[in-house]
Amino acid sequence: MSTVDNPLDWDEIGDIGHPDPEYAEFGFHDFAKEWKDRILPWYSFRDSTGQAGRISDIASFLRTWLFFGLLKEVLEEDLGSVQHLKTKGRINKDKVVRQIEEWRRREMETPTGRTSRLARVQLVLTEARSLVTEICSVDDVVDTHIDPGNRDIPLSLMVLGEMLTGYTTRLLLELKEVRIRGWHIDGNRGWGQTSAVLKTMKEQWNRDTVRMLSGSLGGHATAQLYALHLTASSKSPEIFPQGWDVSGKGYNQAHSDTCNLHDNEDLVGPDQSKLAEVIERGKIPLVKYSPSSGQMEILEFEPGTRYAIISHVWADGYGNPNENKIHKCVLEFFNKLFLDTQNLLRRKDPDPELPFWIDTLTIPVNNPVQRKRAIMTMHHAYTNADFMVIIDSALAKMEVGKSYAETAMKIFTSRWIGRLWTLQEAYLSKKLIFRFDKNELVDMDQLESNFFTSHTLADSMVAGKARKYFDRLLGWQRQKRIYGVPIYDSVLLASVWEAVQWRTTSHVVHETQALATLFEIEVDFPDDFDHGSCGPRCGEAAEGPCRDNLDRRMTCFLESLYDAYPNSIPPGIIFVPGRRLSVEGFGWAPCTWMVGQNVGHDDPIFTHTTAAELTLNGLLVRYPGFLLRSSENRIYDPVEQKFAFPCDILLLEWYCVQPCDDKTEALPNMDGLAIISSREEVREDKVIALLVSVKKTRRPKLYVEILQRVWIWRERDQARIEELRRTFWDHKVAVCEYGEILNGDQQWCIGKHKWDLARLEEGNRLDSTLSPL
Repeated sequence: MSTVDNPLDWDEIGDIGHPDPEYAEFGFHDFAKEWKDRILPWYSFRDSTGQAGRISDIASFLRTWLFFGLLKEVLEEDLGSVQHLKTKGRINKDKVVRQIEEWRRREMETPTGRTSRLARVQLVLTEARSLVTEICSVDDVVDTHIDPGNRDIPLSLMVLGEMLTGYTTRLLLELKEVRIRGWHIDGNRGWGQTSAVLKTMKEQWNRDTVRMLSGSLGGHATAQLYALHLTASSKSPEIFPQGWDVSGKGYNQAHSDTCNLHDNEDLVGPDQSKLAEVIERGKIPLVKYSPSSGQMEILEFEPGTRYAIISHVWADGYGNPNENKIHKCVLEFFNKLFLDTQNLLRRKDPDPELPFWIDTLTIPVNNPVQRKRAIMTMHHAYTNADFMVIIDSALAKMEVGKSYAETAMKIFTSRWIGRLWTLQEAYLSKKLIFRFDKNELVDMDQLESNFFTSHTLADSMVAGKARKYFDRLLGWQRQKRIYGVPIYDSVLLASVWEAVQWRTTSHVVHETQALATLFEIEVDFPDDFDHGSCGPRCGEAAEGPCRDNLDRRMTCFLESLYDAYPNSIPPGIIFVPGRRLSVEGFGWAPCTWMVGQNVGHDDPIFTHTTAAELTLNGLLVRYPGFLLRSSENRIYDPVEQKFAFPCDILLLEWYCVQPCDDKTEALPNMDGLAIISSREEVREDKVIALLVSVKKTRRPKLYVEILQRVWIWRERDQARIEELRRTFWDHKVAVCEYGEILNGDQQWCIGKHKWDLARLEEGNRLDSTLSPL
């Protein structure tokens, strides 16, 4: 990627165009009224519905309002005919940036009234972001007939908005301005994604990478474009991994880049009997390859032994499904890699034949008992290694970035970071070394020291998003573990969940074992089902022996985790998406942590301080919420699939509820419903919540079953509130659905839908003897 200082200059954005003189006298909020009253009722910019002949006019309106109008409102300058922004009759994007820089300089030099001015700027940016995402952002590729000259308007609005947000956020940090509660913007949130960018992502990357980036980058248009530019040449490794024969006939083992023998080259592996002896003693097996003899030596780890770890992606060809052997050329390549790494880290007396550990050679393939025992030593293998080298075929074809953001984003978009087992490898290792093109090596610790070094405006805008790779590797938690800094168990578990949610594995049964290894807990997993018999669709069925075994494995893991780390389960885990366990007492728990979905706008898994408690009847948590009454008389909007209910006797305080996940059942309107809110105060912004069925009430506890995740928000439109009030009064038979507000100390015991009443009563007695949350 050529270094670009100004993201507005990227080819995908095209010509900015000019403001429409028809709206020269409009203020920012005049545009909003015009949009709401005259345009919105018949037009959607997302899919071009409405009068096709007016598309150019609409694009011009949005450009005038949310590009030039936003600039005017933030900079507090009358842009007039924007002549000072033109070069040869066209808008000069560099001049736009210089105008923003000038505003920043003025604010730095003018302290009088600055706090109020910046509060107003944040207010404007928050409103503009809401408008741009609502009008222009998409969740999936949409085929539109928008005029090619105007199809890039949404992207220009998003990039400008993210640029202004970035400038404002950095300005607040530099000036150490006091964050006024409720009056500050989230500088990490993007302004949406366009259909064109999403389409390019799907063409360039595989499905899992697109899903991970689309979710992890939070709809940040600039970061998505930045990632596309960086990886434009890495399409082939993503779609056609070298390890798997594209014809589907089997696994192709990798060779080194300089090897000419290919299939004629010998495979080398450790002596199986000696490997078995080390494993039987519960020790860590290491291997050492000598190029001169062509032989491999098996070693047993002793304290003080210096060795390396190889972390790889199975699809790249460094595995072996049949035996514990690797090609000679690859072993020679490993030795050179280890020598280069020792020199990079300035190790004294570097060993040209350094012992190492790689699962392909040290985890037995054909002996299930030994394999299970070897897996149990993996945790110690990682923690005792001197360093770990990461090999990824896509990274190996890319040059090291010229900036922190460039290098970090390349790592973040790699296939390696999306695999399940690599998380524990990274978290438990002392040193992480990434291999790039021409065998250039990058030490992650050194890379992180350059976080605040930004060479371009684009770098500074996406550095925080690129650092997601660090979060996905549990970077902060890893550093605390290495230096012995205490980590709160609930914070660690929440961080692990966030790091796992976008990862994948070829064998779903491996998930619980990988998690157990990461947390260093021994779990007696049920082994009464052979998941190899399921084929590639293992775990997809909603019921049956495969699903039952996977659910019981997850249940055993969670029970062992709670025993090893009391109070470690963050209460916010109840709000995560995905299917729940069909196991008594575990109706709150996700079947898999690899859900591939965002939790919500404000991730609730990190935002609650009160610990959850695992009881016989389920997970006991404290959250605010609403108890719904008279639900059979619901005020329901079938078009938007939402319902509304009041919470005061004057019918002035109304809340709206809407499903937030795809493929969910229709909202039930039976009696005995309640809503658990992830936040104490519900305002006009949508908040993640749970619609639950109340099975039993034992004050102060409500025993409930999760029905589905929903959005909840407070209705602010006065005209809509009046309409709801009339509907409520017009209902002659009985009172419409209404709600009772429950405060943040409300106790919810979340279990399973099949409640054993005798067990429930037993749980009540045991609950009464337990300490309060």
